[in-house]
Amino acid sequence: MKRVLFIIFLLFVVPSGLLSAQEQPAANLTGRQIEALPILINARADLELLADTYFQQSGARPEGWITTLDVNDPQLPVFLRLNLEILAGTIFGADERPEGWFGAIFSTPLAIARDLRHDLELVADRVAGAATIRPAGWQGGDPLMRSDALDLLDL
Repeated sequence: MKRVLFIIFLLFVVPSGLLSAQEQPAANLTGRQIEALPILINARADLELLADTYFQQSGARPEGWITTLDVNDPQLPVFLRLNLEILAGTIFGADERPEGWFGAIFSTPLAIARDLRHDLELVADRVAGAATIRPAGWQGGDPLMRSDALDLLDL
């Protein structure tokens, strides 16, 4: 619950360059946001695939799940993180996360996308049962996205 509240708090402190879709149309994405977009698009597809796999019996997403995720919306990283936190909370427990979890960060768009991908892979490890198994159709990402040693300052 603390994590979800922290993420909701981030909605109000993240710079308008990432969040303000109404004030800043997608055509005005910064170069850094555009650089992070392929990672976010693949993460979005994989997050939905993972949720489909995990919730296949119930067929429904948990309360709070954001279903309209426009890849041109500057808020996409925040919405993806919220959905990932909801999924992780359902799988691991409200206040439990796997070892190595980064969580929400305040950084550059590329670092935010990288941390989202990293944490998504940790959730996929649990759902699939191993780090080398993924659902059919998994987009994946650069293997460096899984690295805990990557210097985020270089992003």
